[in-house]
Formats: sequence, C-alpha cells, structure tokens
Amino acid sequence: MTEKAKAAKESKEESNAPLWDPTRYQDLTDEEKELLIAIQTKGRELGGLMTKAQQDDGNSIAIDQRAMSEAIRNLQQAQMWAVRAVCKPGLF
Repeated sequence: MTEKAKAAKESKEESNAPLWDPTRYQDLTDEEKELLIAIQTKGRELGGLMTKAQQDDGNSIAIDQRAMSEAIRNLQQAQMWAVRAVCKPGLF
C-alpha cells in the first residue's frame, strides 16, 4: 500500500471516530442538575405555550406566524445557551 493510500485510510478512520467523548464531561453537582431540570422544564412550558399560540384553532387572536416562529427559535437557542452556561463544557 502506498503512503498516500495509507494516509487516506487513516484520515477516513479518524473521520469515523465519535465527535464527543463521554469521559470528557464533568460531573455536575446536585444543585447544577436541579438548575438544568428547571431550565428544561420552563423551556418546555414556554415552548408548548408558544406552539399552542402558533396553531390556528379558530381562536379570535391573530398571531404573526413569522414572529412566533422566530420567538420559538430564539427560545430554543436561549435554552441551549442556558444549559451550556451551567454545564460549562470545555471542548472549545
């Protein structure tokens, strides 16, 4: 096998490696775990409310669908950043 072929094979093997390593995660304290659960619970509650408002159930309230879609997307992003702030991953 040529050197170029060996390098290509090694590169392919490296690309099949998992992107994350569970041993790199830090242990969370009970307080941090409780905070994560609270963040996720409130995020689900608010997300459910926003999704409900977005659905047209024949209600008399006119919803700007584009604005509500942006609000839902931003809520998802805010929740992701809040979880990241508590977990403090050191991967990058």
